[in-house]
Amino acid sequence: MTLIGIGYKGDAVAGVMFQPFVADGKGRNMWGMRGWGTSPIKREDHAPKIILTTTRTHSSVETDRAIAAIAPDEVLRVGGAGYKALQVLEGTADVYVFATPGTKKWDTCAPEAIIRAAGGELVDMHGKKFRYTKDEPTPNPDGILCVMADLQKYLDRLK
Repeated sequence: MTLIGIGYKGDAVAGVMFQPFVADGKGRNMWGMRGWGTSPIKREDHAPKIILTTTRTHSSVETDRAIAAIAPDEVLRVGGAGYKALQVLEGTADVYVFATPGTKKWDTCAPEAIIRAAGGELVDMHGKKFRYTKDEPTPNPDGILCVMADLQKYLDRLK
């Protein structure tokens, strides 16, 4: 997945995600921009249960603890920060958790802009917004928590 994010005054304000190997090989684009909205998004509805998406290959004790604290009904383990955010955006998952360092600003800026433009949140594991400036460190040291709704519910479970 290709991710292009634009940060302005520290905030993720616009993003484009291109997923090349779908739609019979034609790929698809998703975009979002603060104040403008998003490209059309088809959200899936599922039974009233919590579906969590997380890393497929970089599991850790911290991530396993976070998953246990959230107590999801189902856990999806997939690769790519952008793809996991896309699962939340489209409703395949309710929450994306990655509780340790490992992602970088280039992994989160585009997805955060699109998620926020659609009404969701992409923050660190403490609920703090990421900052996108040349002076900020590139790594995201406190993981990722991404939801379209109920951010405080998940933050409370993680305390």
